[in-house]
Amino acid sequence: MKRHFALALILLLVSLRLSAAGSDVHGVLSMPSFTWDIRFGFSATGTNVRNPQADGKKLDGYTQDTQVGHFFGMDGYYNRKHIFLKTGIGLSRNKSTFYVDLNSWNSEAESVREIGVSLSSYNLFIPLQTGIHIINKTPYSMSVYTGPRFIIPFTSSYSSSFIGLEGQDIKENLSDFIWGWTVGLTIRSGKTMIDFEYESGISNISRGFEGTCPQPIPEQLVLNRKLNILSFSYGITF
Repeated sequence: MKRHFALALILLLVSLRLSAAGSDVHGVLSMPSFTWDIRFGFSATGTNVRNPQADGKKLDGYTQDTQVGHFFGMDGYYNRKHIFLKTGIGLSRNKSTFYVDLNSWNSEAESVREIGVSLSSYNLFIPLQTGIHIINKTPYSMSVYTGPRFIIPFTSSYSSSFIGLEGQDIKENLSDFIWGWTVGLTIRSGKTMIDFEYESGISNISRGFEGTCPQPIPEQLVLNRKLNILSFSYGITF
């Protein structure tokens, strides 16, 4: 549903851009050939768990607690009249938590054995995106963009933990490189800008669990998952 909405938004904005170009081609371009910006924002990180299993049994569904992190980024743009290329570098903080019922595979189970897994990380991220200027006339501009974003977590801050099993000898091995696909909208007025972006995770962040725990949890626990990130930022263009 979210991907269909994003595609519809892009098609709508492209059609608006073509209509505007047909009606007025004499406007003053507001974008020089190269620009860059600095921005600060907040992001809501959700979890998409794929086919959770416990000892080979498929678990039915999960719930999540979407949590807010923050980020700082610097981006550079190579601009043409209607299109642009965008890349940069930034630092972000991601947090997410989800809960799964280990008894949900059994329709006759009378009790709930819910456990939670919480992720926390500081990251280095690098976008590689391309976009279209829907409006590009002084002093305003509006652009849409899409492309991959690569995330490298800092090892010292990258961890997950079980909720309700604190202090137990069990840990998760996490992927040290993840990436997702982004769609976004940028609106500028003079030197200021606001940016909305949605990232759909592509790579799995979990490489499995190891350790022992005195409490009754499955010997083989598979919680493959991806991160979906919705962000908002404010910045200044140079």
